[in-house]
Amino acid sequence: LGHAWEKLKTAPFKLARDAKSYQVVASFLSSKACQQLTKQTGVCIPKCYDAQLRPNDSNPIESKYSFLLEDFSSSDGWYQQWLLDDDEECKATLKAFAKIHAFFWNGSKFWNDKEAAEELEAAVWKSGSYVQPEAQNTETVNQCKIVAKEWATKRLRFEKELSSFDYWDNLGERLESVA
Repeated sequence: LGHAWEKLKTAPFKLARDAKSYQVVASFLSSKACQQLTKQTGVCIPKCYDAQLRPNDSNPIESKYSFLLEDFSSSDGWYQQWLLDDDEECKATLKAFAKIHAFFWNGSKFWNDKEAAEELEAAVWKSGSYVQPEAQNTETVNQCKIVAKEWATKRLRFEKELSSFDYWDNLGERLESVA
């Protein structure tokens, strides 16, 4: 919980959004839209067997959440890895993202199911990203301009995994240039 305590001190509004995001996740995973997505596209998203949500709006650090998700077990051929190692893994990942986006694309067949569409729109945020302008407050509106500075200190957390890559020394500057 160290990161949550740090966020409470430096960006309490983000901690409150994080707490609310668990409701969005639970709503999406249990939605008809998610069921249709996995059935029609073949994209694997774990089933949510149970979600216990105990938000504390007045003190988000005291919120409690628990999810019981389907196990993507190694005995079934699943595995986790830190970074994508080759072109085929990158293509497979991009293909899965493309299927998800295409499924929900404006004008896709999904939107013909009014019940599923209304449930989805009621359950998820139009944009859950912290970098969307409407999600910013006056303290963080310029956060994209300080990526390189932040990376200079936070990169040490990733040194073991990323320092051997060519972009290690200038990743912060590169990210900031496109932010």
